Amino acid sequence: MTHKSAAGELQKEVENTTVLLDDILNILALLEAGDWSEHCTKTELGGRLEREITRLISDAQNDLSPEHLPCDVVLVPGMRIHEGVRTKTLLTALQRRAELSSRIKLMPSKIFDVVKFTPSQHTERDK
Repeated sequence: MTHKSAAGELQKEVENTTVLLDDILNILALLEAGDWSEHCTKTELGGRLEREITRLISDAQNDLSPEHLPCDVVLVPGMRIHEGVRTKTLLTALQRRAELSSRIKLMPSKIFDVVKFTPSQHTERDK
């Protein structure tokens, strides 16, 4: 009976170690891909590691960017964000632009074909 309980405990420890190893490999894969996300672990120790990495990434990002823009920033085709504006505003504008760009890429090209007018069509439309 002692042999069975020791074997069961050993099996349980091996399973826990395997799950922890999976957590570590998931974390490494996300970090190497530059695509960090939370809640990628299954164990308590993996969760602690995940929270610490999230905190470190957040601290590093806060240290890298000033709270306010040190100069004007111009986003093509002409949006200007002025010196002194919060950096978060610039990051929000860039995020929205990226989201809009990805939505436009998903639209069928026929929509844009309808919008294109020849010079004669412009004059007819303007009459």
